[in-house]
Amino acid sequence: MAIGLFSKPKRRVVRNQKDVFVPGFGIKFPRSAYDNSSSAGAFSFDGTNGLLTRLSGNPNWRFVQFDLYPGHITQGPGDYGKSNPNSPLNKLKDRIATLGAMGVKSGLMFVQREFDVSVGNDVRQLLPAHLVSTRGTWNGAGGTTVHTMYEGCLGIEPGAAQGSHNRGYTFQYSNAMIQNWHREFFADMAAEFDENPNVMFVGTSESSYGTISVPFNSGANNPETVASMQSGRIQMVRDLAAAFRYTGVYHDLNFTRQLAKDWYDNHAVEARVWLSASNTNWNANSNVPAQGNQPKGALQYYQDFTGILPKFAQWQGDDMDEINPATGVLHTMQDFYDRITSPYIAASMCMINYQLNPKTPGTHAFADYDDFIKTLPFPHGGLLTSRPTYVCLTNRTLPQN
Repeated sequence: MAIGLFSKPKRRVVRNQKDVFVPGFGIKFPRSAYDNSSSAGAFSFDGTNGLLTRLSGNPNWRFVQFDLYPGHITQGPGDYGKSNPNSPLNKLKDRIATLGAMGVKSGLMFVQREFDVSVGNDVRQLLPAHLVSTRGTWNGAGGTTVHTMYEGCLGIEPGAAQGSHNRGYTFQYSNAMIQNWHREFFADMAAEFDENPNVMFVGTSESSYGTISVPFNSGANNPETVASMQSGRIQMVRDLAAAFRYTGVYHDLNFTRQLAKDWYDNHAVEARVWLSASNTNWNANSNVPAQGNQPKGALQYYQDFTGILPKFAQWQGDDMDEINPATGVLHTMQDFYDRITSPYIAASMCMINYQLNPKTPGTHAFADYDDFIKTLPFPHGGLLTSRPTYVCLTNRTLPQN
């Protein structure tokens, strides 16, 4: 008889997620701004009128989301500057510790898209320099933009609606190089942050599940189908969830009702992934037409997950440029609050863009949000939601150490 034939099998362990979830309002801090010196003013972490000033002046700000640009963090192959106290990674860790001491949690958004780049090699904010490989050029619609094509990246055209006609890029998620590198990067970042009690969540930028700025059917620039891109995006989020075993993982959706429903029906609950929608607007053209006063896209499904999954409503600033269909005027802060607390959205958390100046006259800037949120009931800024079931227990199995 073979030795061990009837021996006890190795046990698989189910571990609890970090219990750091807090409902309420959070700030989406600008790109890599955690690395700015104090002299950078309002967009610095601790400078005059910087982020800490905002947080200390309003207890209804409960958490901060930092954008994590892979090309900014990565110093070289397998090198993230861990031994350099002044590296972006270590500065970020210091910022998270400072916030934690104040009782403010942090989140990380892994950025997969860059708008409005204007000089060469800007793709290196997205991709580490050692992975950058050009593959010719691509002419945008109407010849208004010319993209340098890169392996694993697709050209996008923000256009005038995004402030310029400059080129931009998003990851090609089904690309084998991107998938292999993402697994490596996620694993290294999880080694730094997964067991940090002050890191509440990690997630994806809105382009992870589609944006109208990606020109599908554009020949050489994008040889793929919508289905293959969608499959690659789902795999990316699964890889992120596999790397971060103890931290909440969210997937941002900002596209059609069909894509949102597919994710909810087939992936969200099984993968224990939190849900996020970048816009809470009724009228934005990034979703199919609304029915009455109900929101569109991912937001139409938020009510189905009340008390089950944590749900973000992200307020980017361009939401306030839209006209309220019921009144014919710009939305007010009260409209905004009523939407995220409505039965259609019922958000567990809301992240608001740290936009210091309004995009157009008559619209809102961050100070408006700050002043309004100060008036909401404390704690949680009036977001008195039920504690979602999947916050503490992931049910993800791990091999025995």
